[in-house]
Amino acid sequence: MKTNKHDFTIFQKEFLYWVHTFGLLGWEYFFNHGKTESEGRAEVDRNYSAKLVTVTLDDDWNDMIVNDEIISKTAFHEAMEIKYAFISKMLEAFYNEDLAESMIHDLIRIDENVIFKPYYENKINIENNK
Repeated sequence: MKTNKHDFTIFQKEFLYWVHTFGLLGWEYFFNHGKTESEGRAEVDRNYSAKLVTVTLDDDWNDMIVNDEIISKTAFHEAMEIKYAFISKMLEAFYNEDLAESMIHDLIRIDENVIFKPYYENKINIENNK
């Protein structure tokens, strides 16, 4: 499925919510809606020395479902990539890149279950009770 302007707006809003929630304000953020190099739903490209981040939401998710919850979770995931950016870089100095990435994604999956899931469930409950 293709992502659209609505999806991209939600993605940016949710990503910035988590940036502010976790105080990830030492970076300058740019957003892109187009093809990712990784062929994932989204990706972050970090320039450590300039403290610049380009966050890309892929515009074609192929057969993957696109809905507000998955867009929000994807934004959360990418924000967590920034939260763990320096730890990731340090891990890469001691381990190969794939192992370091796997370790960081283990932490992100925990955050998705412990932080994002209750956040989104609460958000839906509030919207349904309006």
